[in-house]
Amino acid sequence: MEAATQSPPSAPLPSTTGMKPTAATVSPEAFSSLSSRMQVNKNVVDELLLVCGVIGTAAEGDQFVPVTDCLNWLQDLQRALRRDEDLYRPISLLLGQWKVVPQKLLPLVMTCRYDTAMVLTVCKILVILTKPLAGNTVRAAQMVIDTKKTKSSPPEFEMLIAQKIKLRENALAQCNTLLDLKHSICHHPSHYGSDDGNGGLLSIFVSLLAEPLSKAGTARTDADHLTIELVLHLFRNLLAAESLLGGDASHRSQQLHNDLIVLLEQEMVLEILFVLAADLEARENQPYNLMVMELVHHMLKHHDPTAVARANAKDHRQGSATAPKVQSGRLKEQLLREKQSIASNALTRHSRFGGTLVVEKHGRKQIIPVVRVGEKRKVLPAIAKKRRNKRSDPFVSGTLSVHDEGGPSQQRAMKTINIFCERFVRDCYGPFTKSVKNEFRRESARLEDADNAVFFRIIWFFCQWWRVSGKNKLMPTETGGENRAASESALGQLIFTMDIYTFNLVLKSIDSFLDRKHYARLAQSVAVYSELTHLLHVMYNSPEQTEQIMAMGLMNRLFYASEPLDRLPKLLSRWIPGTCTREYLCDLAELTHMTLKVLDESYKKSEGAAMRQGEKQDKVDRMRAQAAEFDVGVYFGRKIVSNQMVFMYTQLLSRYASNAPHVNHRIIALFLRLGKHKVVSPDASPEASTFLLRHKVASLEPMLYNVHLLNVIDKILNDMSIRRQQDYASLLSYAASFIFNFAQAAKINPVLFVEALFKQPHPHRFSELTANMYVNDELRQIAERDLYMEEGKALEQEELKVKQKAGNDSESSDDELEFDDSGITGGTSPTKIKKLKKRRMIKKKRIAIDSDNASSGEGSVDANEPFKATGTVDKSSLAKDSADTDSEGEQEMQTGEKSKSRKKQRHSMGDEDDDASKASTRGNTVNAGSLRFSDKGDDDSDDGPTLDREQRSAEKFAKMKKAIGAMNTSNSESGDEEVDAATQKSTAGIGRSLYDGDNGNDTD
Repeated sequence: MEAATQSPPSAPLPSTTGMKPTAATVSPEAFSSLSSRMQVNKNVVDELLLVCGVIGTAAEGDQFVPVTDCLNWLQDLQRALRRDEDLYRPISLLLGQWKVVPQKLLPLVMTCRYDTAMVLTVCKILVILTKPLAGNTVRAAQMVIDTKKTKSSPPEFEMLIAQKIKLRENALAQCNTLLDLKHSICHHPSHYGSDDGNGGLLSIFVSLLAEPLSKAGTARTDADHLTIELVLHLFRNLLAAESLLGGDASHRSQQLHNDLIVLLEQEMVLEILFVLAADLEARENQPYNLMVMELVHHMLKHHDPTAVARANAKDHRQGSATAPKVQSGRLKEQLLREKQSIASNALTRHSRFGGTLVVEKHGRKQIIPVVRVGEKRKVLPAIAKKRRNKRSDPFVSGTLSVHDEGGPSQQRAMKTINIFCERFVRDCYGPFTKSVKNEFRRESARLEDADNAVFFRIIWFFCQWWRVSGKNKLMPTETGGENRAASESALGQLIFTMDIYTFNLVLKSIDSFLDRKHYARLAQSVAVYSELTHLLHVMYNSPEQTEQIMAMGLMNRLFYASEPLDRLPKLLSRWIPGTCTREYLCDLAELTHMTLKVLDESYKKSEGAAMRQGEKQDKVDRMRAQAAEFDVGVYFGRKIVSNQMVFMYTQLLSRYASNAPHVNHRIIALFLRLGKHKVVSPDASPEASTFLLRHKVASLEPMLYNVHLLNVIDKILNDMSIRRQQDYASLLSYAASFIFNFAQAAKINPVLFVEALFKQPHPHRFSELTANMYVNDELRQIAERDLYMEEGKALEQEELKVKQKAGNDSESSDDELEFDDSGITGGTSPTKIKKLKKRRMIKKKRIAIDSDNASSGEGSVDANEPFKATGTVDKSSLAKDSADTDSEGEQEMQTGEKSKSRKKQRHSMGDEDDDASKASTRGNTVNAGSLRFSDKGDDDSDDGPTLDREQRSAEKFAKMKKAIGAMNTSNSESGDEEVDAATQKSTAGIGRSLYDGDNGNDTD
């Protein structure tokens, strides 16, 4: 049990509220053991008193007089600190309480600045005292202790709470000690108003590096390496010291950090850093690459690159005609904090310009304090946060404040960092990046778990600073000329970042952090990924052909390969509300925007390359052909667009007031792209464009018609504070157009008001259905089937009408004596004209044959008598033509049956003379299989024919009908040859009998 309690805890102890006693509960022996470990033994205390008392004494004029063997006493102090326990550091806390560093050690360094051994020993002691806190100590300082006791609490509950409180107090004491040491060194009197020209306290430690750094190669000894490493560790420890709590303590820590950065520039510490970083590829400087990385990281970790770049641009706009006044600004910052504290604490109902809001919810009244700020009424979220769930807020608290410019100390620090970034990117970025990447490539044992995220943040900072500050132009060198590397490359030394190994390192880290749910480190990796995409866009548009080919190769591996490395769809789908910061979503929106922009430009420049790929099969042409074949619309519609993505962008847009203007622009650009993206249905055919229920091409804008986005748009349109601000002009314009589009769509389809309340599982299908009024493929097929059936019926009726009309025309043509070509052609189809002309020719042949027979004296021929071929006419061809014509005219005779009956009724209603003339005409005109014979005796009908003539005509007409019936029967029962023969006989008999009868009537 004692061994378990003596080992340092690996994590903060959890709350035991409501827990049953277990074997892991704290016993009184364990509690006493922890107390003893946090205290210094009495013998060690006596030794420390002796050492600190005999080191030296303070004399007049702020001079410190060391003793003769001061170096030995300092070494004893160093050995005592090495025995200090790293987790609790009781000896360091004791020396901090005695103020040994500001009263003994620092004055000793100022007095013995030229004694290298003495200064080195003091430097070792300071490195031990300023060593960064252990991980368990940091977690103990940030531990939340639940002191509420319940009935089910174990008996050792109070002891456990006491132990947690003791651990937390010890961790905070260590943090405060580090900040006190940092303050003592940073604000040492030697750094302000020293006119002797010797420099301040930090310049003494910097002077220790002059001789070791002057040696190169094998000339640099182990002692030189130890000195360099020792001094760098001291600077690293001072930069790493920070407050573990928020509020005023965090603000003071940040201000102290800014003062230290300015001091490092004044004491030439940054110059030493430039010398080391620019020559990291040298063998003697390679061991310091990770130390340089930590120094750069701790310098930049509390600053935003965009704010640094804009602060420098603002300083250039203001001009440098007058030097700025040197002022601390602490009173101004303190006054600002007090005003903010007063405004946040105005929670009483009797406060000035305040009030209360009573809300009835679930039968209970809830009183919410309201504070009036300017012209807006803001409900304070103090009460609401007590009942808020973890996932109710889509964001967790962030670390960056992009819009906060800070006080004078912040401005001075940002100017210093801006100068540092300019020189580092120009001279040191390439060697530093290659050296650190070699460590990752070799998987060096010197690497720690956090080095991956540290390296990513440094790359992100310099890339974003370079992009925002516009340093892609030519940068002047120290000699006054132009940097050759910058003139040859659009990226300068940042091009050393743009290789496939860096992308693989970032993408593998993204996968690892997603699987382990390390969202803080994931946010840093996504930020680097976004900046690399920006650099890829610059490389692709570079005038240098080599950079263009490099960019095409990277894009080929990221997007166009068979197994692309792109992680954007995975990041969009794996976002969970309440797990990431708002800055993470801003970086993700920037990454999405730049990825689509790069793909669009690549497609436009490579358009048409696929058709020319057969001409030249080199690698560049193949990459261009792959870019031309890549469908950006399909990539956007299938991999990017989802309900999760729309909800994420909606939540980010809800923070429009705190977002940067370019972030709101990225959100609007994606929503506009959704509105223009067309949903292509695989079942839609271009032939159905004339169909009544044809498939309408829909966009993805109905995905935006949800209650979340509508509430955000309503909030934007009703916000009076942004009406006249230019940064929100595009946002207001889009909000107005969005509401207009929704109103128009809801007017056509009112169901959208209900659809906005639900989450659609299939957004593409939903957009297509709403655009087509919920007419899917099944309903469209049913409608097409019904329409085809109606069209079929209409065609049948139309054909029937045409046949009836053809029968009427044939009946009217039977009543005529002769054919008139001019009357036939008018309003008649060419096919019908051809048939009528053919019938006319057959009729003339029949008449010619009958006239020849009559002239030869054969006399009358019975209707059933075979036709005798006489004369010069070919009767076989005539019979064949007659048979063909009979088959064509048979249908017309059947369709004209009704019209004939109507004509008979009309004939019976006429006068007797008209009946006689029509009967004689019908008797003299024969229609046998579309064969017509004209009656030469029709001209005598006007002379009043006798009764005998009318009877003969009626008998002949009856015989004609009987012959036609027999002909139809023979056609249906016999074959083709029999039909032809029967047709010849019947037609010839009818024609001769009629012809002879007419002749006999004429003679009578």
